[in-house]
Amino acid sequence: APGKAEMVQCGFGIMLSPAMFEEFALPGLRMVTEYMDRSCYHLDGTPQTRFLDLLCSLDRLHAIQWNPEPPAKPPLAWLDFFHAVRDRGRSLWVACDTETAIALTRQLGPDGLMVDVRDVKTLGQAEGVLERLQEASD
Repeated sequence: APGKAEMVQCGFGIMLSPAMFEEFALPGLRMVTEYMDRSCYHLDGTPQTRFLDLLCSLDRLHAIQWNPEPPAKPPLAWLDFFHAVRDRGRSLWVACDTETAIALTRQLGPDGLMVDVRDVKTLGQAEGVLERLQEASD
C-alpha cells in the first residue's frame, strides 16, 4: 500500500465482551489507524465477528482480514458476515482455495475483495486462476 500501512489486531479481544473491547481495545486501535494511511484488521477468530460495528467505527480502518480459528466453518459459510463487512464500506481479505475464491468473487464481486489463493503451485496454475477470477468478475 502507498504510504504508511499496518495490520492491526487485538488477539486478547477474543476474551472480551463488546463493551470491554470498546473500552480497552478500541482506543489503541483508533490511535494506530488514525496514524496510518492504510490499515487492515486481522480478525483473530470467528468470535471477533461480534466486534464488526465497533471496528467499522474506526474511520481509517480500510479492510478486514478473515482469519478463522480451526475448525471454523469454511469461508462460504460466512457470506452474511462478508456482506456485512462490504456493506460497511470495508475491503475483505480471505485466504482460501481456488474454488472458494471463484465462488466468493461471484457472490461478493471483485471490488474490495482480496483472495489469497493457497492451492496454486505453478505459474500456469496461477494464470488459470486469474482467468477464472476475471470470468467470475464479469
